[in-house]
Amino acid sequence: MTEVFDIAATSRGAGTFLLVISAVVALATVGVFGYIGMTMNHMFIQTDVDTVKVRIPMYTRTIKKSDILVDQVRVVDMNGSNAPRLGIRTNGIGMPGLLGGWFRLQGGGKVLAAITDRTSVVVIPTSLGYDIMASVKNPDALIAALRRR
Repeated sequence: MTEVFDIAATSRGAGTFLLVISAVVALATVGVFGYIGMTMNHMFIQTDVDTVKVRIPMYTRTIKKSDILVDQVRVVDMNGSNAPRLGIRTNGIGMPGLLGGWFRLQGGGKVLAAITDRTSVVVIPTSLGYDIMASVKNPDALIAALRRR
């Protein structure tokens, strides 16, 4: 003869707790993705006399111009054979038309990337242990601004 013994029901507080946690996680997720969606078309690189600011949603950095290895700054086509290859995304965003955040490079090194057009990417080596790679509308003007001291 088989007998079945039901487990005692949980308290009403457990269900309420689960509902509240689910709502908080859902709101946080909507907030993060909303922020990214609203700011992904407002990325830029800003230069002034002493600093360079790279604005990528959630990954903004300001570095000193003196930390940039200006003689090595160049424009590459990511589809070409001589271009640096992005490896694993360690913290960032990857979707059609946008690679943003931190990546490992195949062959070593790490990079802060904001790539929207793989055919025209400015590679900005730094002395900080990472490079910056970004698609900008006028790469030659950016390179000239980086070289001005």
